[in-house]
Amino acid sequence: MSKSYKPYNICWNIGIRKRQDGIFSKGKKFKILKNPWWGWLADPFIIKKDGRTYIFAEVWNYFRQWGSIAYAEYSNGKIGKWKSVISEFYHLSYPHLWEENGQIYMCAETNESQSLYLYKAVDFPNKWAKFKIIKDNIICADSTFLKDKNSKNKYCFTFVIGNEGKGHLSRITCDDKYNFINETLDITDDMRYARPGGAFINYENKIVRVAQNCSESYGQSIFFMEVNKNAFGVYKEKIMFERKIEDITNDAGLKPIGMHTYNFSEDYEVTDFRVEKFNIFDCFFYYLRPVRNFAGRNIMKIIRFIKYRGENDR
Repeated sequence: MSKSYKPYNICWNIGIRKRQDGIFSKGKKFKILKNPWWGWLADPFIIKKDGRTYIFAEVWNYFRQWGSIAYAEYSNGKIGKWKSVISEFYHLSYPHLWEENGQIYMCAETNESQSLYLYKAVDFPNKWAKFKIIKDNIICADSTFLKDKNSKNKYCFTFVIGNEGKGHLSRITCDDKYNFINETLDITDDMRYARPGGAFINYENKIVRVAQNCSESYGQSIFFMEVNKNAFGVYKEKIMFERKIEDITNDAGLKPIGMHTYNFSEDYEVTDFRVEKFNIFDCFFYYLRPVRNFAGRNIMKIIRFIKYRGENDR
């Protein structure tokens, strides 16, 4: 079994490189994008819009102790300033985004809300709004959508979280307006590839599913699964190949211990690297979190009590 780490002894970095031949080839080094001093970056998704390239990612805030969704523009080999665009009172990560009929949608991981829902861009890339609750009373992560070319249906492949980080991959069916259809298919509980790790890839007339290997540790490696032609009927898939962390190099001399997301655009590839690195701010606020949560809960009780008394006094 892999070594266990305290959360504050770990950080993530995003790497980018020009698009190589094939899928996640062992070629050119990834350029490491600098993290902000107050947090780290993971779960990169990349999109090209109106000739400009944007990277969306989870940004983990040391002080808040949860993630939000941020983006930066990548141009001429340089990354712009990271800007947080979606923040909730719970953790957000894995900003899977796609464009459909000129509209850009996003499905982020929001498992603490116990619901599966979408955002849509109101004014891309800066302004987003909650668009559709697909399913309530579900604890799931890393939801990734796939369109059925032979019908109007959409399919959400999501990791339904169970006990102790275990879970299974499910396929949830939606109609053309992203309304939930009462049809769910459980695919696998094999932790080598049950959890999605990026957008579906169309490559050489194949549908390829990206999966993160969490069998021994979180983000141990990435599997690429070839999906059978009848992906929307009887679902079957098989392993194409596994990409291990020692297969991939970077320009910053980092010695990663894992990775769990891979995506590409027509010009670039992005992935993330799990690194053992201590941060004093992350450590301090990690241990302060129970005190802060206790104070927050009691402050909210006082606010609700005052509000209740005020309403009854009218």
